[in-house]
Amino acid sequence: MTLLFKKAMTLLFKKAMTLLFKKAMTLLFKKAMTLLFKKAMTLLFKKAMTL
Repeated sequence: MTLLFKKAMTLLFKKAMTLLFKKAMTLLFKKAMTLLFKKAMTLLFKKAMTL
């Protein structure tokens, strides 16, 4: 009983961890992408203004 319980708990924990990790990664990726996009846009805009 305890062994099965431990196994189930570890599996659940691992699954929860991977899900959390994936969510955190996607959030970080989205933030990085928006930051990069904004920087690229401002650079392009500045270049267009100077030309």
